Amino acid sequence: MSTALDPAFNAWKEIQPFAEGIFSKQGQRSAQDVLAEAIRLLRLTVQLPVQADTFLSRALAGQLEIRAQLSESSTGDLRRIENSLARLTWALVFVALLICATLLLINGLQLAGTICLAGALLTLLRTLLK
Repeated sequence: MSTALDPAFNAWKEIQPFAEGIFSKQGQRSAQDVLAEAIRLLRLTVQLPVQADTFLSRALAGQLEIRAQLSESSTGDLRRIENSLARLTWALVFVALLICATLLLINGLQLAGTICLAGALLTLLRTLLK
């Protein structure tokens, strides 16, 4: 479009100083980055055998420590699972006492059947209220 307005105008010639400035800054930055990365890799190369030796000696001696921490959402989920498991356990106790009470009452053992039925009702109440 610029050559249609002025055929003697060369856009590339006008852009050249800016492009040279950008490339020279990038060249300096990349050289500094390469040097910093080379220093970092050199340090890592020197430290790695020492770290590996320390790790392996602890592993062979059985002295490795592993630390893990649950997130807040996982802790809440775990708490809900524990509560559900506790309710399920009490529900199973209720069912077992109810079956025992039924069998005892059918076989004519009124006192033992009534005691089991009372225990079943107490466990049912505990299960429902907690």
